[in-house]
Amino acid sequence: MKNSTIYIYILIISAISCTKPDEVVVKPIPDLGPVYEVQGTLSDYAAVDGCGLRLSIEQDSVTTNEYGISDQSAPLIQKYVTYTNAVAHLKATVRFQHTGQTKKVLCGFSGLKPFKEVVLLSIHPQ
Repeated sequence: MKNSTIYIYILIISAISCTKPDEVVVKPIPDLGPVYEVQGTLSDYAAVDGCGLRLSIEQDSVTTNEYGISDQSAPLIQKYVTYTNAVAHLKATVRFQHTGQTKKVLCGFSGLKPFKEVVLLSIHPQ
């Protein structure tokens, strides 16, 4: 009987440890319009004279659209974007909405550069 109790305890702990980690998802903001889901790259190269945190979406082999990330997206950024040697680079499927505003992002010697701003709703790393 004692062995069966141990096995049940191990089974319960195993089941709990196999659950999917909490996913951070933000509800769409009704006033902002449509939700887009695309594959893109979240990156921050400000430490090496690149641009700060932004979302890059390759439209075709020549054109890449870049967006500034709204401050509302901080919970998602903190959960999914990790920095190594003060830079970040994450390829992911991202859901977002345009805010209709611009966000100034530090871009090396160029100073602050305006990008169209987006609010992130979810990030699924690839």
